[in-house]
This record gives sequence, C-alpha cells and structure tokens, in this order.
Amino acid sequence: MSILHEEQIQQLVHQFIFLPLTRTVLERDRQKIEQARLKIPFPYMQMIDAAIAKITLDLRNLRREARRSGLTIYKEEQSYLVVWRGYRSEVRYTPDAMRRHVTDMMSDYLKRTLIQK
Repeated sequence: MSILHEEQIQQLVHQFIFLPLTRTVLERDRQKIEQARLKIPFPYMQMIDAAIAKITLDLRNLRREARRSGLTIYKEEQSYLVVWRGYRSEVRYTPDAMRRHVTDMMSDYLKRTLIQK
C-alpha cells in the first residue's frame, strides 16, 4: 500500500472528477465532427480517439491508485464527497471553474497526442 500525502490526494481527487468529464466532452465533440460534413474528418477524429484512449488508460490507473490509497469519491447533486482515512470533505466547483479545468485537460491530452506522433 502506497502512502500518499495530502497534496497527492488532492491531485487524485481533481483528476477523478475531471477526467471522466473531459472524456465525455471529447466523445461528444467526436460525434459532432462525425456528423459535420468536413471534407477530411479523419485526422480530427484520429486525434480525439487517441486522447480518449489515453484518458481511459489514465482513468483505469487512477481508480487503481484510489483503491490502494483508500480514497473514495461520491458524486452528489452539486458537489463531490471525498472520504479518505476516515476524513470526509466536500468539494464544489462553479460551472465556470469546471469548464476551465475540462478545457485545460482537453488541451493537455490533445497536445500529448500531437507530440506522440
């Protein structure tokens, strides 16, 4: 069992919340590109597919690490309940902050797919 510090737990919580949202946004954008009548949609879809695959892999590893560290996150109506080592805390984000975080993650993952090629 790995021992994680509070900053690492905060980073895990952040990723646990925003990676699924980022993947959902990319999947919806991919559908819109697919439906658009672009002359050459393949490069865009390929880049988005690569980002979605990387996010899925990172989510799998993130869930494994959360399980190992005893971290549990519950989605509530307007917030997230974080339980770690018997402590409970509530995490809330404004819609603008959520949009900004998702946009940042999308940019990071799309840049990574460009760099890998």
